[in-house]
Amino acid sequence: LLSRLCSRRASVVPSASPRFIAIATMRAFLLSSMLAGAAAFMAPVSRRSVSTKLNGVASELSEMNGYDVETGGKPFDPLGLSDMAPLDSLRESELKHGRVAMLAFLGWVFPEVVGTFPANDITSTHAWEALSQADPQFWFQIVGVCGIVEAAEYRHKISGAEGPFFDPAGIAPKDPAEFKKMQLKELKNGRAAMIAIAAAAAAHYVPGSVPGFPFPQ
Repeated sequence: LLSRLCSRRASVVPSASPRFIAIATMRAFLLSSMLAGAAAFMAPVSRRSVSTKLNGVASELSEMNGYDVETGGKPFDPLGLSDMAPLDSLRESELKHGRVAMLAFLGWVFPEVVGTFPANDITSTHAWEALSQADPQFWFQIVGVCGIVEAAEYRHKISGAEGPFFDPAGIAPKDPAEFKKMQLKELKNGRAAMIAIAAAAAAHYVPGSVPGFPFPQ
């Protein structure tokens, strides 16, 4: 490429002297030497290192609790999300979303089946309508409680304390095998709840999109 540029530059100036051509050739040589020297300091990406990293993530994922007969006894990650973030962070996010979804779906079903508690502002048993009727201070209370819980959990995490963060009833098994089974049950219930609350939202915003949905849309 550099030789072509130099020859093109020489052709553009047909009356160029031999000295001019020599200087241009010397500049091209120096430039190519500089580029070659810079390339020497740029280590090429090793396919072996990338492959080793991916194999390590796959091995760590296969050892993590959370997959069962639903996925053929193998980890299910078709989008490759485990390659984009630490597995511990992804699992923590999954657990939190699952727990919130379980509470959300329970909050959706409870008013429809049991009814509401006495209140002056909430008159509907439908979840979406009730949310729109709630007093603004309700949202401040929710955000405040969530912040307190997150702060307490973070303090528990950095303290290095063993055991679950919140287990007032002491239902967490002491046996590691039984504890692993309970973890799997919580993950499955959380995943089912995320699908359920998503179905409820879809049934509300797109009527008829969830056939057989048993609650008002």
